[in-house]
Amino acid sequence: MVNAFGAAAAPMGFGEVYTAIQQGVIDGAENNELALTNNKHGEVAKYYAYNKHQMVPDMLVANLKFLNGLSPEEYDIFKEAAALSTQVEMEEWDKSIQEAKISP
Repeated sequence: MVNAFGAAAAPMGFGEVYTAIQQGVIDGAENNELALTNNKHGEVAKYYAYNKHQMVPDMLVANLKFLNGLSPEEYDIFKEAAALSTQVEMEEWDKSIQEAKISP
């Protein structure tokens, strides 16, 4: 994707990105708002383009043996809890993003 935008991709470990930006090894990074605040990339990155060019869905994964071992009632409870946890996670993610956008 980065190459398609005309840049030169430089894959590296996430833990190396802060120092690489700081030292000029890379000119920028592709990440979400929380990397700017929680991981302090905003301290060393001069600019941030908010364009939602890539969205990564979170998903709940369960072991098939576990799921098959549930009674129909337990399975319904599991599905309900999964739906609720997804809703809460999405709301909390949105709150975190809004806080990151206004964070200095």
